[in-house]
Amino acid sequence: MELSTRDRIIQQLKKVYDPEIFINIYDLGLIYEISELDSEGCVDITMTLTSAWCPEADQIPGWASKSVEELDVVNAARVSVVFEPSWTPARASDAAKITMGWTEE
Repeated sequence: MELSTRDRIIQQLKKVYDPEIFINIYDLGLIYEISELDSEGCVDITMTLTSAWCPEADQIPGWASKSVEELDVVNAARVSVVFEPSWTPARASDAAKITMGWTEE
Protein backbone atom coordinates (compact mmCIF):
# COMPACT_ATOMS: atom_id res chain seq x y z
CA MET A 1 0.00 0.00 0.00
CA GLU A 2 1.40 3.34 -1.05
CA LEU A 3 1.62 6.05 1.59
CA SER A 4 -0.32 9.28 1.15
CA THR A 5 1.63 12.47 0.55
CA ARG A 6 0.77 13.60 4.09
CA ASP A 7 2.14 10.34 5.54
CA ARG A 8 5.30 10.73 3.47
CA ILE A 9 5.72 14.29 4.78
CA ILE A 10 5.29 13.02 8.34
CA GLN A 11 7.92 10.34 7.68
CA GLN A 12 10.33 13.05 6.60
CA LEU A 13 9.56 15.21 9.64
CA LYS A 14 10.29 12.20 11.85
CA LYS A 15 13.87 12.30 10.53
CA VAL A 16 14.42 15.70 12.17
CA TYR A 17 15.42 15.53 15.82
CA ASP A 18 15.46 18.12 18.58
CA PRO A 19 19.19 18.02 19.35
CA GLU A 20 18.74 18.62 23.08
CA ILE A 21 16.00 16.06 23.69
CA PHE A 22 16.82 13.73 20.79
CA ILE A 23 13.23 12.91 19.95
CA ASN A 24 11.96 13.68 16.47
CA ILE A 25 10.01 16.90 16.07
CA TYR A 26 6.82 15.12 15.01
CA ASP A 27 6.63 12.74 17.97
CA LEU A 28 7.70 15.54 20.27
CA GLY A 29 4.51 17.34 19.24
CA LEU A 30 6.21 20.34 17.68
CA ILE A 31 4.27 20.07 14.40
CA TYR A 32 0.93 21.84 14.70
CA GLU A 33 -0.32 21.78 11.11
CA ILE A 34 0.56 20.40 7.69
CA SER A 35 -1.36 21.85 4.74
CA GLU A 36 -2.39 19.94 1.67
CA LEU A 37 0.13 20.09 -1.14
CA ASP A 38 -0.93 22.90 -3.48
CA SER A 39 -0.94 22.78 -7.29
CA GLU A 40 2.64 24.11 -7.38
CA GLY A 41 3.95 21.38 -5.08
CA CYS A 42 4.20 23.62 -2.02
CA VAL A 43 3.27 22.61 1.52
CA ASP A 44 2.91 24.89 4.54
CA ILE A 45 3.95 23.54 7.92
CA THR A 46 3.22 25.27 11.20
CA MET A 47 5.38 24.25 14.10
CA THR A 48 6.65 25.42 17.44
CA LEU A 49 9.74 24.83 19.51
CA THR A 50 10.05 23.49 23.04
CA SER A 51 11.17 26.98 24.06
CA ALA A 52 11.50 30.36 22.40
CA TRP A 53 15.07 30.32 23.74
CA CYS A 54 15.95 27.02 22.10
CA PRO A 55 19.62 27.24 21.03
CA GLU A 56 18.73 25.66 17.67
CA ALA A 57 15.68 27.88 17.05
CA ASP A 58 17.16 29.19 13.82
CA GLN A 59 18.14 25.73 12.57
CA ILE A 60 15.27 23.32 13.30
CA PRO A 61 12.69 24.91 10.92
CA GLY A 62 15.25 24.80 8.11
CA TRP A 63 16.03 21.16 8.83
CA ALA A 64 12.30 20.40 8.68
CA SER A 65 11.88 22.25 5.39
CA LYS A 66 14.91 20.61 3.81
CA SER A 67 13.81 17.15 4.91
CA VAL A 68 10.30 17.54 3.43
CA GLU A 69 11.70 19.01 0.21
CA GLU A 70 13.58 15.74 -0.36
CA LEU A 71 10.25 14.24 -1.45
CA ASP A 72 9.83 14.12 -5.22
CA VAL A 73 6.32 15.62 -5.03
CA VAL A 74 7.31 18.62 -2.89
CA ASN A 75 8.82 21.67 -4.57
CA ALA A 76 8.83 23.84 -1.45
CA ALA A 77 8.11 23.38 2.23
CA ARG A 78 7.34 26.68 3.95
CA VAL A 79 7.79 26.32 7.69
CA SER A 80 6.31 28.88 10.07
CA VAL A 81 7.19 28.90 13.76
CA VAL A 82 4.54 29.97 16.27
CA PHE A 83 4.53 30.07 20.04
CA GLU A 84 0.77 30.11 20.59
CA PRO A 85 -0.34 27.71 21.80
CA SER A 86 2.80 26.99 23.78
CA TRP A 87 4.36 23.59 23.58
CA THR A 88 4.01 21.31 26.61
CA PRO A 89 5.12 17.69 27.12
CA ALA A 90 1.43 16.72 26.86
CA ARG A 91 1.68 17.31 23.08
CA ALA A 92 4.26 14.52 22.70
CA SER A 93 3.32 11.07 21.44
CA ASP A 94 2.97 8.26 23.97
CA ALA A 95 6.24 6.74 22.74
CA ALA A 96 8.08 10.04 23.25
CA LYS A 97 6.58 10.42 26.73
CA ILE A 98 7.76 6.93 27.69
CA THR A 99 11.23 7.59 26.26
CA MET A 100 11.54 10.76 28.34
CA GLY A 101 9.93 9.30 31.45
CA TRP A 102 7.05 11.75 31.21
CA THR A 103 4.47 9.19 32.29
CA GLU A 104 2.28 9.40 35.32
CA GLU A 105 2.72 6.67 37.88
